[in-house]
Amino acid sequence: MGHLLGSIKPLIIKTALFALVIGVATAILKYLNIIPSISNYWYGMLIFYFVITVAIFYMLVRALKKNSRKFVTTFFAVSLGRMLLFTGIILLYAAFVKTEAIGFILTFAAYYILFTFWEVFLILPVVKRNNFPALN
Repeated sequence: MGHLLGSIKPLIIKTALFALVIGVATAILKYLNIIPSISNYWYGMLIFYFVITVAIFYMLVRALKKNSRKFVTTFFAVSLGRMLLFTGIILLYAAFVKTEAIGFILTFAAYYILFTFWEVFLILPVVKRNNFPALN
């Protein structure tokens, strides 16, 4: 397990820096009133996405170390699970907190897109380094 954490440490550091950049950009856009509809809970969402992304990296790298079939299964399971979890969060928030639902949904969706692209961007080189047959 220690070796696995060591192999995702660069991914964690890069993701922390990515989250910091997104956080600074969000703060500027919100507090300079460029995009006033950004949710007041953007910082919590950012932390949530960081934690989820690190957990996903851990699961994917662990699966990749076993074999390519396990990686593919884990990748699709994680993608589906994440999408269902996030849809549930959005629906619950919209149902119970109607005052800021649009801002919450837009902010949550924007972070979803950004972090999904980020995950793919960071995991692809790891997959290629591990001689994943479909990518070589």
